[in-house]
Amino acid sequence: MSTRIWRWRARHGDGTQTGPAMAHLGVCRRSGAVERIRGFSDHATHAIGHAGTLERKAARARPALLPVVAALLLLLAAIAGCTGDATATPSATPTGQQPLPTPGTPVLKPILTPPEGYRALVDLMSGFALAYPMTWTEASVPQQGTLATLYGPGGAPLVSVLSSSETTDVPLEKRLRPTLENFARSYPAGTAGAVERVTLDDGNSAARAEFSYEIQGQPALTRVQVVARGPQSLFVFVTTPQSLMPTYGEAIGVMLDSLTLFPPSTAGVNRDGALTMAGGNPTTLDPAMARESSSISYIMNLFSGLVRFDESVRLQPDLASRWEVDPSGTVYTFFLRDAIAFHDGRPITADDFKYSIERAAEPALMSDTAFTYLGDIVGARDKMAGRVASVSGVVAVDARTLRITIDGAKPYFLAKLSYPTAAVVDRRNVERGGREWWRRPNGSGPFRLGEWRPNELLALERFDAYKPAPSTLARVNFLILAGPPEQLYEQDRVDVAPIGGASVDRARDPIRGIAGQLAVFPQLTTHYIGFNAKRPPFDDPKVRQAFAMAVDRERFVEVVLQGQAYVARGILPPGMPGHSNDSRGVPFDADRARALLAESTHGGAERLPKIVFTTAGFGSLPSDIQFLVNEWRRNLGVDVEVRQLDPTAYIYQLSDEVDHLFEYGWGADYPDPENFLDVLFSAPNVDHNIGGYENAAFEALLLDARTEADAARRIELYQRAERMLLEDAAAIPLYHPRDYMLIKPYVRNFSVGPLGFPQLQYVTIDHGR
Repeated sequence: MSTRIWRWRARHGDGTQTGPAMAHLGVCRRSGAVERIRGFSDHATHAIGHAGTLERKAARARPALLPVVAALLLLLAAIAGCTGDATATPSATPTGQQPLPTPGTPVLKPILTPPEGYRALVDLMSGFALAYPMTWTEASVPQQGTLATLYGPGGAPLVSVLSSSETTDVPLEKRLRPTLENFARSYPAGTAGAVERVTLDDGNSAARAEFSYEIQGQPALTRVQVVARGPQSLFVFVTTPQSLMPTYGEAIGVMLDSLTLFPPSTAGVNRDGALTMAGGNPTTLDPAMARESSSISYIMNLFSGLVRFDESVRLQPDLASRWEVDPSGTVYTFFLRDAIAFHDGRPITADDFKYSIERAAEPALMSDTAFTYLGDIVGARDKMAGRVASVSGVVAVDARTLRITIDGAKPYFLAKLSYPTAAVVDRRNVERGGREWWRRPNGSGPFRLGEWRPNELLALERFDAYKPAPSTLARVNFLILAGPPEQLYEQDRVDVAPIGGASVDRARDPIRGIAGQLAVFPQLTTHYIGFNAKRPPFDDPKVRQAFAMAVDRERFVEVVLQGQAYVARGILPPGMPGHSNDSRGVPFDADRARALLAESTHGGAERLPKIVFTTAGFGSLPSDIQFLVNEWRRNLGVDVEVRQLDPTAYIYQLSDEVDHLFEYGWGADYPDPENFLDVLFSAPNVDHNIGGYENAAFEALLLDARTEADAARRIELYQRAERMLLEDAAAIPLYHPRDYMLIKPYVRNFSVGPLGFPQLQYVTIDHGR
């Protein structure tokens, strides 16, 4: 499955692409402490300019706003280090099914009637509201790491609302204790008042503490209040010069008392029992058409097929309960589960599977994936070519029995049926729904499509009749274009977030205390640079070898990816059968690269035609592409022009738009070397052999490997084929990525498997931790 490269780049904040839905995303407020302090320092400068105005308005002695703001920063840093268990790790052990609300239950805006002269601040996503004086102002964009920021009449930061996640539901006093301790260390001459319990206007219990201190001889006061919703803590900080307490004291009391909690919601829908993540707009939800990760990640949850990989990459029955293979290894008989149904309740039969396979092979549909994943079925290629009306190798024996015949005994065939192209779709839904029937799909997977508001929200709701077993999650909410996933995570607006770049090092910092919430998932993925072998100069192997030798891949991973990936020595990623640690590919050697270019049919860099590199993006070049262009300029003396395509359409347009070089990423759909070497570089596979590479000796090895019954011999054939590809410089393998995810402690059994997608039906939300 291609286009993993866009997900990687999005996580590293490099380029304009958005990450996929699944990975596409609490952390204790320790996370982002540095960023918050930097943000507030800007407001400290801003506050100085308003000091005179505030003094006149308050008619009090000069307030020392800068020291007060500094105090607020230190207290925010204190709370950033106060909660969470640094040793807690996301659990891989599923819990029992939790009581869940009705999926999609609307959440009404809470009724908070502010007193006269006050207005309401309401945060539906975080589930709180409070009243504040009309003379105060609410920041249009809260300070980084905070949920809300309020300013007093003079413009100084006065109130900040923050959220954090405990690993367990602990008493309020314990949630405040680290803040008191940090305050005492920061201001040894200050005074911390006793923690008091209060009952708020909405009946909830809160704990409060007050800090008195001096900075540069100016007395300041900070009040902090904490309330709890299970393991989540909501803190309200109020900071002001003591000289202004006669002015602000009553208003502060009203505001703190008015704090109201209610169930958080996503775009107006209850988040209880739901997993909330950042996502992207899918290009399509048609299983036969999708070929990029953002769309496929949704499709894999909306639709099902005969078989499915579980979270441990073991092939399991899905809508089929079992299957049999005849002695020849070419005839598969599938027995469907009892009482399987589409989301509208209509029974799924063997005829539905036959229709779905034949529809995917329909020439008019022009599927980019049918050849790759269904082409082994007898009659499928004839159907794709328009020579026959039906696929003879697919037979509905009866309502619950499907027989598929393939053109040779191929050990990997069954795994191919896990790909969305082989998923079952509802014929009536497709034929009555028009060209974009998939916008209202009658699916067959563990989740049904709930709300979909493009550029805002896409929600999946549990399908209770799903076989073999429904999910324990009531709902999965994907926030679209809601902001950087890491920031949403810090604000407790999402439960899972992908991170990359400098964020990984910050998350690992033990001072921040969230290292236990960071999980790392290696992927069966290879990112590489492809050559258009059909066009000069890359029809010459020596030119390809020269360009490959001119790239220092170790430095690429260290500098561009900050060491957060494995250097690619070959095409097959670590963990893939056939991967060899001894594979070196074409080594970095700038001198040899220039010599090869001189030995080529072009005779040197100065005689090469203009070379254009096709990639995805808008505007300025991302750092990975700039690195490669610089390598070829420095080591070969070749200037490479870059042409960018629309990232959302890149994968679909590349075959028609490819220039001389192109960027590509491929993640395994099933753990077999055929999924890389055959799919990406076999000449007949026009769907994914973008560069048109051809090599008769290579094809002969693939032909033997496809049907080799001896497993060890088969792997050896693929290893020989890979070595041939590398020696011929069919591509420049760059790196194998690792996914870095922040996962809330109450999210159980969430993992990104080696195939690149979390299996959401196995995830549970356990707020008892």
